[in-house]
This record gives sequence, C-alpha cells and structure tokens, in this order.
Amino acid sequence: MQFFSKREGARAGNRRIGRLARLSSLSALIVLASACGSSSAASSSSSSGSSSSKSASTTVATSNINVACDTGFFSCTPLLVANQEGFFAKNHLHATFIPISSSTAGEAGLVSGSIDIGLGPDPFVIQSKAGIHVEAVTGLTTEYFLILANSSMPTPANESPAQIMQSLRGKKIGLVGLGGEGYDTLEYGLNQAKIPLSAVQIVGLSGIGTPEFAALQSGAINALVTDVAGAASLIGKDGIHQLVNFNQPGVLPSYLSGAANGLHANTLMATKKWIDAHPVQVKEFQKAMAEASVWMHQQSNFAATEKIESQLTGPTLTASALKYVTQNVIDSVMAVYVNKASMQAQYQLDVNQKIIKPIPNVNAADYIAPGCPSSAAAVNTLGAAGA
Repeated sequence: MQFFSKREGARAGNRRIGRLARLSSLSALIVLASACGSSSAASSSSSSGSSSSKSASTTVATSNINVACDTGFFSCTPLLVANQEGFFAKNHLHATFIPISSSTAGEAGLVSGSIDIGLGPDPFVIQSKAGIHVEAVTGLTTEYFLILANSSMPTPANESPAQIMQSLRGKKIGLVGLGGEGYDTLEYGLNQAKIPLSAVQIVGLSGIGTPEFAALQSGAINALVTDVAGAASLIGKDGIHQLVNFNQPGVLPSYLSGAANGLHANTLMATKKWIDAHPVQVKEFQKAMAEASVWMHQQSNFAATEKIESQLTGPTLTASALKYVTQNVIDSVMAVYVNKASMQAQYQLDVNQKIIKPIPNVNAADYIAPGCPSSAAAVNTLGAAGA
C-alpha cells in the first residue's frame, strides 16, 4: 500500500504519485536539520515547543518537531527544500523526518503522537476511523492525471480539448485502480465532453510501469490514464504521447485539478490537540513551507529543486523525467495551500466513493488549521519575504 493513498484495498493502487521506488538509504530515520534531536509532543509547552535551545545572541527558541512523509514521493520535496535551503532553521524549527510507507502508519503516528505533522489518509478518514479530529496544517500537492496515447491515436492538431476527447470514442483506455481517482477523472472528463461511459472500453491493468507500457506498446489499449510521474516515465517511448492533460489552462477541468478549484489531495496534518498546544510552531511551519514553495516556483531554482527531488526518487526518474516533473508539478501544482472548497470537495469525494459515512453537521473549514494559506496568492504573500 502506498502511503498517500486515501483509499485502502483496491483503491490504494491508484495513488500513483506515491509509487516511486524508495531508496534503501532512506529506510532509516532521516534527520532533516543538521543538528540532532527528537520531539516529544506530549511534553511540549504551548508557546516554545517540546525541546528548545536558546542561542546566546537571541531569545527565540528552536523547537523540535517530528514530520512524516514518504521517502519515495517526489511531492515531499518542499520538506527537504525547507531544510536544505534553511527555511526551517530561519523559522526556528528543527524537523526530524520520519519515513513512512503506508497511510495506516501515518494515521497511527498522528493518533499516537509519535508524529507531530505528517501525511496519511485525509482528515475525514481519520475522523471516521479513529475518532480523532485532525486538521490540515498546510497543503502539499494536488494530484492530477493525463491521458496518454500510442501511435494509433495521434493528437489532433488545432482542436479543442473537447474535440480531442472525442477521439476516445470506441477506444480501449487502460488504468490501474478501477475505483480510484484516475477513473473519477476520466469519467468526469468524458462527461464534460458529452461522451457516455459506454462509448469507451475501460481496461483494468495489473500493475504500474511495465504493464502500462506493455499494454500501450502491444495495442491491447489505445490510451492510458496516468499521473504526472507515469507521464514522465512513458512519454516518448515507442510513440507514446500526451493526449489530454487535466491540469493545464484551457484543458477540460477536473474537480481533482488544482488549476480548476484548488483541490489538494495531499495535506500535511496534525491533530487538533497538537495544533492547539503548539500555535507558535504551527505558524513557523506554515511560513517555512510557504517560503520553500515560493523558492521552488522560481524557475532559476528548478535545477536545484530537481537535485533535491532526486534524493527522494533516486534512479527511478531520469534527469529529463525530473525536469518534466518540475515543470509540470512544481510550476503549476505544488503550492502548499488548502481552502474550504477543496476540503469540501475532498469530503464529498470520500462520501461518494463510500470510503466514509457522512459526518453529521460537517464543516470543511473545521478541518483546516488556523493560519493555513487558502490560495496560491496567500502562499506567495506568506513566503515572499523569506525566499
């Protein structure tokens, strides 16, 4: 199971962005900051953190926090940027990175207190399963999908996205995880193009990577629904090319697309109990992440960002693939914000897919921590001074 999957079981296979191979060198505890130390949320004070050290030249304390992310997930890049470019240190934080390989582990760590801020199932899932109120401290990245095609389906020139989608009629479209977000996106796109689902043949694939390529190469499928990592790995091989990108301006909107309404499938979360006890650390973390995001969005820093990404992905993505990821993910998606509309959309998706039962009197805004940026503009304002 991939760590960032919000859907367990069959749905976990479609959490495609988190599928990059993990480096064995990252299997042990990774300390983000150069100094050593650990965090103990239970013993933290509400204003200065669980463990602090005062410099002789300043009265501002440095707080230790435990942050969990997936060592094979390139969207964890902002956390490493915040450390390596000094944004955590600048904001008086020493963050210890705890690698986690499943959403269950992320949930367990947040609930037990061994993780202060981290990734796991979305807050509504944790609320429903564990009865613990969890809130988004910052966003991390949206998840969006593309439709790739083999040489049997050249991309029509000078046609609108809806017209391009028409070329899918009668075609075989492959995807991994028939009940997952890729399927949701495809269904939504077909609906926007007024194409009935019965007009295409959806083929479930046995796995990611090689099975996808083999199916396209052999002609078993004409097109493939994949995420940006899949696109980076497959585009250019044996005539495989992009047909539709659900996250680019002018392309069919998707309710899973950050370009459409800011839905962030992945958020960095903490329990309300921890957030209430650590308001200063929450603000410092939000500012450090915003500063990292602003820095990453500057094209002059793309090359440096790709080097940081490679620490997470290792040899899984080539240099050209990393560049593709940087230009298509960081520039348009990785903006670390969350808003009420995006959280409400996430809640509705969870209910529609029967992942959770409806939560009585739910208010999506209650699942967002105070100070969390609600738009890309808010991130830029918060982070501009430090980047």
